[in-house]
Amino acid sequence: KQLGYSVSPSKDSSYDRIVDGVNTEIKFSAATNRNTNFEFIFNHIGKGKEWEEVIFCGVNGDLEIRMVRFNRDTFPYDLFRTQQGGKNGGNDDLMCAGKQAKALLFHENAEVLY
Repeated sequence: KQLGYSVSPSKDSSYDRIVDGVNTEIKFSAATNRNTNFEFIFNHIGKGKEWEEVIFCGVNGDLEIRMVRFNRDTFPYDLFRTQQGGKNGGNDDLMCAGKQAKALLFHENAEVLY
């Protein structure tokens, strides 16, 4: 809201908020090991959930913040891997960590919000 967006509660548990009328999943992470390399862990992004966009926010070890947004068409699935049971475990949750998380935050398809 402080950045000028209309934000309201989700209608169900398959995404976090409705931002400017769009079902939005929001993922936040603090730097791993107090690094200043934008290396984070973003997890539990369900491919089958009702989100239309995902916002990723990372707070670096030096307190620098990077916040980006992707929609289903621009989402860089190649930077993510299946978690909790792997590809054959029946779980569609994705995760991204370390250097892949940095690549995510600086991806060419990322819409920079902050």
